[in-house]
Amino acid sequence: MEIKIHGWESKGISGVDMKIDLNKPGTKTPTKIGMIWLDSGGGKTTSHELIKACLTGKIETLEEEYKKSNGKSSKYERRKDDDSYAETGKFTLDVSFDKEFYQFDIKFDHKAETVDIMTHAPSGLKEGYHPPLSALPYLGSKFVDLFILDGEHAKKAIQIDSDMA
Repeated sequence: MEIKIHGWESKGISGVDMKIDLNKPGTKTPTKIGMIWLDSGGGKTTSHELIKACLTGKIETLEEEYKKSNGKSSKYERRKDDDSYAETGKFTLDVSFDKEFYQFDIKFDHKAETVDIMTHAPSGLKEGYHPPLSALPYLGSKFVDLFILDGEHAKKAIQIDSDMA
């Protein structure tokens, strides 16, 4: 199974609105390794969590954030005093499975405090999480954690021997 992330886009959620295209210019072929470097508050952690949620289909933890917020802004919602605040937000992940293109959309309704996921598959738009069946063995949380790395935890992944530094 060949799984390739081609990019993502976020609008109306915490961090900044962004569109990241990992494809080589003029192609639909992503680079082998992508590294995103953003300022504090730029949306790195949010993007990381939402990429994993799109790949695994696990949006329950996103919904729980609204319950934890007790009517205040959730961690996926921009501050209400932010000029770019919106009552809805969306995160879109473009991915291919064995060269078949899929798009997963996570939609946030900050007012109703709900989260939904949609799948744009080669067969059309479907409500919910619907990756190809052949990809499911590779989309469990533990496996996804192996190839979607959190830079905040890089020190744990790479130990530098003090004698070598």
